[in-house]
Amino acid sequence: MVNDMLLFAVGSVGRIARKIGDKNVRAIGLTSAQLRILFFLEEKDNVCQHDIENEFSMSRSAVSGMLDGMESDGLIVREKTDDDKRRRIICITDYGKSKLNAARKQISETEALVLSALSGDEKQQLIAMLDRIRNVLEESYAENTSFKS
Repeated sequence: MVNDMLLFAVGSVGRIARKIGDKNVRAIGLTSAQLRILFFLEEKDNVCQHDIENEFSMSRSAVSGMLDGMESDGLIVREKTDDDKRRRIICITDYGKSKLNAARKQISETEALVLSALSGDEKQQLIAMLDRIRNVLEESYAENTSFKS
């Protein structure tokens, strides 16, 4: 019974925080999917469409549509490579970087709100406990599938 309540509580907090975060991200003109792609592009070098399809388990057509919209909005550009004229590298524009920085501010504000009920020690304890739970879940899930967090 306690385990059911724990998972429900963690899920509820996550859903509410996600709703607040999504609303704040929409306020700066991004969707949560666009934001995840921008973070991925910032983290990795020489990203092509196929890399995004694999990372986010999305279809070619879904990613293509998403990238078309992001390119139209000025968030990204697709550049041809010297070694393979068919391959296009996806790069964040300066405008995309400015949106990413605005999103970081929104994320920080959302995290501060979520954690405002906890003391500094409680925050550290919560992070440590959630990390341990995540590790157990990843290990368990990895036994049955190729899972990446």
